[in-house]
Amino acid sequence: MSPLTFGWNIAGTVDMVGSEVDLKVGDPIWGHLDFDPFQKQGSYSEYVVMRAYAVAIRPNNLEAAKAASFATTGLTALQAIRNYGGLESGKTLLVIGAGGGIGGVAVGLAKQLGAEVIAVCSTRDIEKVKLRGADKVIDRK
Repeated sequence: MSPLTFGWNIAGTVDMVGSEVDLKVGDPIWGHLDFDPFQKQGSYSEYVVMRAYAVAIRPNNLEAAKAASFATTGLTALQAIRNYGGLESGKTLLVIGAGGGIGGVAVGLAKQLGAEVIAVCSTRDIEKVKLRGADKVIDRK
């Protein structure tokens, strides 16, 4: 399996696209490589080849360095709220655990999608969740 390059999460800019891909050169993206035991590329590379389903447009307020540290968490939140939950502009989302990894990202992504967000979190996370854009924050206690 050598040479092996480590890393799964990616964030960067689209450099090239294949046919039938909705991304454009220059799009800011984040994502994660497929979990394939035979894959020899890793995200600790200058360039990676990705399948379009494994990336998403990175939110405007999220720089690449931060996005690369939690791309898998972000994609999990995005898939849950948009792909499986059908969230879109004008709908309301209740996020339980909004102070955590996936819940915290879900709050910001939901706001980017134009949804109203009601967030439930621990007392210590209330201000952080408000900064992420939650419209209403409920202390879980």
